[in-house]
Amino acid sequence: MKVSLIRLTVLAGLAMAGNAFAAGTSFATATPNAGPGTVSGALDASGNRAAVFGTPTLFATYADQNRVAGAVDTFNITGLTAGGAVRAAMRQATNPAGGLYPTWDSYLRMRNTGGTVLATNDDDGPGALSAMLSPVTIPANGSVQVQITGYADRNTFTGADSTNVGRYDLDIFASTIITPRQYGVNVQWWAFSGLAAGTPIVADINGATGNFTDSYLAVFDSAGNMLFGDDDTNGLFSAVLASDNILVPGNGIVYAAVTSYQGTIGAHTNPASYLNENENSKTGTFNLNLVPAPGSLALLGLGGLIAGRRRRA
Repeated sequence: MKVSLIRLTVLAGLAMAGNAFAAGTSFATATPNAGPGTVSGALDASGNRAAVFGTPTLFATYADQNRVAGAVDTFNITGLTAGGAVRAAMRQATNPAGGLYPTWDSYLRMRNTGGTVLATNDDDGPGALSAMLSPVTIPANGSVQVQITGYADRNTFTGADSTNVGRYDLDIFASTIITPRQYGVNVQWWAFSGLAAGTPIVADINGATGNFTDSYLAVFDSAGNMLFGDDDTNGLFSAVLASDNILVPGNGIVYAAVTSYQGTIGAHTNPASYLNENENSKTGTFNLNLVPAPGSLALLGLGGLIAGRRRRA
């Protein structure tokens, strides 16, 4: 099914060099290919990994707090580094008369400013006090909310627990990203030039290796407009058929991008599917054949596919 023109916000430009299995990973770095033909590409998920955080440090302490009957103690934590990590931990407060105040059975939750619960904890602190053992990712606005109540109030957070009350200190630990997330090669881009303006093209993906078994393919013009996107036509692989009537733009250049299916039906119609940050988990090589539509589709081995496109269930 042909999609309507969608504007892809990218910077136009061409990389001036490229070898087999080394295509560009963005519209701006698309590897030039003089004329139609077959190119080789590779997806490599090995670069995907979670962000590495620095050592957690004490961000703030709320000392000598006192939960009383009917209360939910609420702390709004601001000024955190977005994308970093944060956790909250209760501990016994110091008793001026000597020693520490006794523990009591608390329940803690952390939320974002929209009210979505990010984490909860029952009694991983001293005694039955609460302490998050694992941090959560700091939201984009750098703010979280920590709430503390009694254990019996854990499901409602209304303050109804009048038995589990007492004093405590609350520590907020935070860390920032020291190694940002790195993406592997999740998409491959080419710019096919020297094509005859107004000529319909056909294209298919073939010769795949590794666990790259299901593709998306899209073609764009030089302004970044998406002309066509396809998911499954050649089995689970993508193709542009002559019947799609995708014509070479007036400047004789067609951009093509290949990525892998990531589980979202219809994503092949979204230009964002062809950016190099789609959490691709596939690694393998493939060939992309893009040529003017021949008189017979049999030349591409796609003759039997013209009757109709297969839709993913």
